[in-house]
Amino acid sequence: MLRLKNVSKFYYSNGVISSGFTKVNLELEKGEFVAITGESGSGKSTLLNVISGLDTYEEGEMYINGEETSAYSNADFENYRRKYIANIYQSFNLINSYTVYQNVEMVLLLSKLKRRERRARIMDILKKVDLYKFRHQRASRLSGGQKQRVAIARALVKDTPIIVADEPTGNLDTAAAANVIELLSQLASDKLVVVVTHNYEQVEPYVTRKITMHDGRITEDLKIDHPRAATGAPAEEGSEDVKQEAAPQRPVAEAREGRKHLNIISRVRLGIRNTFNLIPKFLLLLFIFLFVSASVTSLYANIRESKHNMSMQGYNYFFNNTDEKRIVIKKSDKSPISAEDFEALAALDNVDSIFRDDVLLDTNISLQCEENEKWYYFSGRMVDVGSMGLTDEDLTYGRMPTEPNEVVVIGNKNHYNNNEETAADMMTVKFQLWVNTNYSSESMRDDMVVTGFLFKESDDYNYTIGAYPEVFDSVKRGINSSFSSTTVRVAGQEFKSDPWAMANKVVPSNRVSRGCAMVSSDWNYFWEWQWAPGQYFNVTVSNLYYTDTKSFYIEDIYYQWNFTEKTGYSDYNWNNGVILVNSQDYYDFFDKDCYQSSVFVKDPEKVRTTISALEEMGYEPLYLQDALMNYDRTWMVMNDIFNTLWSSGLVLVLFFISYFIVKLIMKSRNVYYATVRMLGGSAGDCRSLIRIELLIILNLAFFIMAGAIYASYLGYYQYDFVDVILKYLTLKDYAILYAVLNLMALIISSRYSRQLFKTSAMNVYKEV
Repeated sequence: MLRLKNVSKFYYSNGVISSGFTKVNLELEKGEFVAITGESGSGKSTLLNVISGLDTYEEGEMYINGEETSAYSNADFENYRRKYIANIYQSFNLINSYTVYQNVEMVLLLSKLKRRERRARIMDILKKVDLYKFRHQRASRLSGGQKQRVAIARALVKDTPIIVADEPTGNLDTAAAANVIELLSQLASDKLVVVVTHNYEQVEPYVTRKITMHDGRITEDLKIDHPRAATGAPAEEGSEDVKQEAAPQRPVAEAREGRKHLNIISRVRLGIRNTFNLIPKFLLLLFIFLFVSASVTSLYANIRESKHNMSMQGYNYFFNNTDEKRIVIKKSDKSPISAEDFEALAALDNVDSIFRDDVLLDTNISLQCEENEKWYYFSGRMVDVGSMGLTDEDLTYGRMPTEPNEVVVIGNKNHYNNNEETAADMMTVKFQLWVNTNYSSESMRDDMVVTGFLFKESDDYNYTIGAYPEVFDSVKRGINSSFSSTTVRVAGQEFKSDPWAMANKVVPSNRVSRGCAMVSSDWNYFWEWQWAPGQYFNVTVSNLYYTDTKSFYIEDIYYQWNFTEKTGYSDYNWNNGVILVNSQDYYDFFDKDCYQSSVFVKDPEKVRTTISALEEMGYEPLYLQDALMNYDRTWMVMNDIFNTLWSSGLVLVLFFISYFIVKLIMKSRNVYYATVRMLGGSAGDCRSLIRIELLIILNLAFFIMAGAIYASYLGYYQYDFVDVILKYLTLKDYAILYAVLNLMALIISSRYSRQLFKTSAMNVYKEV
């Protein structure tokens, strides 16, 4: 069955060659109970390891059923151990985190036995070695003698033609040792049993062959014939016990058929068991994978944010608010947008809100005060004070507005105006309200009062001004006026208002009656009788959406000497030529229906679908992101390249750091995987177990991270980096990250396995 021909084993360490054993010649057959004896260091255990395929040899040839093994690979020896060898180790080689039952079950998982059959066989052998009551106890809590019996039970439960035992009774009392030796002798009736022992007297009554070693050589090979050598009944002629056994399938052939011997169910069971059986190891790996998952996810979100911000780095001359969610709409026929239209727009799936008079979004207003040698100025965007959700307690200074001409100002806490004395003074003066356009030449209101301030942390040094809708109407009229052209037709002549001059400019005044106007005395020269009062002229206001013409009766004129008294304006030289009309007549030009509005979408990723829906409803939509101008596209391309290289480098660094940490943590499991291989498991089996364990922990870490992100989405907590993830990552991005992280775990397990299984199982065991 086994034949060794001039086999030698050498060890290499720091350039020194030592001999384990030299020129051993042996033939071992079924039915033999072989005892190998000799002093320590004689090579007994080394010879046993070579016979059992745990260690390699450097010289000679070992034959298994006539087949040479010198060319065997690690995988071939794994198959050999699985099919032929049952080991009883001197150092037990138990898996301390497993129970007694699980340790014995380990070898049977490599067979094709069904679960019920495995269980029956394990229970039977545990009773024989008096361990049945300890079957659920972890191996780490057993005494030395109990561990020895577990190792014996694990070997005996495995139905193999060869049993090798290295000091199998070294930790047992006399009675237990005698029982084990007798059991081994019974098995020797149809198996080859090889025992290494220092106590030859203990096994002497049963052995059929005694081999003595000294200094790495066999000095005695004695066959023994006595009545207790075999207790089994003699076999009848023609029975299977005396038939010539056909040579089993060659191990190398099995290795070519497949490298995994654990079935998929067993691999999954063991993978799950290994994940949780050592809690400190599990928690460390979970922390590492949580860190990796969070880091990669945050990095990916930051890249998406950077790319998004780069795409936003453009400008539009007409639209200051370039929010990525904003779509400017007008009707294709330029008709007003009615209340029914706004209801239909609000019902669209992806519409989050509608800003009715969207010109307010693109125009900054300012509050200016030049009073009693004081000068105060605020500039920013106006919002509806009712939508701000503020109370008096929220403010830094003052109170919330209660009257139509009152406002609250919100600014950066680092602004120089943020002090109690200045704030108190600003709340005692009146401000002019100006629309900040190139075309405005007068304030919209002169009676604005600031009642409160809120200074807070912000990157924006512009102010937000909260006002009531009545103020919005004034601002809207001013904006509409700024973006409309005015034409005056008088006495057959036509004059267009110049935004940079006051001559022929129409302005509102409460000093003039409805339908009437006050003009310069220079207009007297438009008529032959040189007198303007009583005459009529027309004013036409036109813009993108409408044209409106009104006729005015000249009821009065002003001269240089009474200019200020009549008009209320100073500086005659600059303001001469101004046309004063009644304020209500003036505002009628600009208090029109809504012709242009803005829709804000919920999800910018679906903006194209929303645009298509708006077009079907008869609108001309303009997505502001499509209208941005950016002259330097090169920088955007360079930024993408830099982000790609930078993120790839960080992922690689993160991968190697995590790999080395995982390798250090998993090193504590090297004994486990070496033991599995020594019991007959293949490197492929161990790779699968490592892969399953790391994938389980990675998936737990990923879904814990995803749960934490979802908790932030529900409002349980808030962190800036989580907000970035929520804002910029979609379900598709999470799927990509999930795939990438699982791939990373697979690569880590592959690299670790390659390092672990590049040498023999015995070498791995010795290195730990």
